[in-house]
Amino acid sequence: MNPKVRSIVKFLNANWHRQIRMAEITALVGLARSRVDDLFKAEFGRSPLQYLRELRLEKARVLLETTTLRIKQVRLAVGYQGHRHFFQDWFRYRARVYDTHGASVGRWAWDVFFVALQ
Repeated sequence: MNPKVRSIVKFLNANWHRQIRMAEITALVGLARSRVDDLFKAEFGRSPLQYLRELRLEKARVLLETTTLRIKQVRLAVGYQGHRHFFQDWFRYRARVYDTHGASVGRWAWDVFFVALQ
């Protein structure tokens, strides 16, 4: 793995819970945004911010399935300030994950969110 990409991954894994701007990532490795995107996509098939989004959503999934935290608490814990973006990203992410496993997204969403709303 490219050492600059490794630095970005390490940084994202250590700081996923807070707001991160692309400028911060580019400053970390001293490269232009387009170069960072190209290097990262070559390794992972997605941009650093897409990687970060999926990392946060996976953390949210674990929290929703293993804790009694309410959705708002989970959203804030994984770095989403606004509920609208969280829900948009959440359902896109879960649809993609469940589509590859052949499960019903609607059923999963109902099960998880019904429990979280209790």
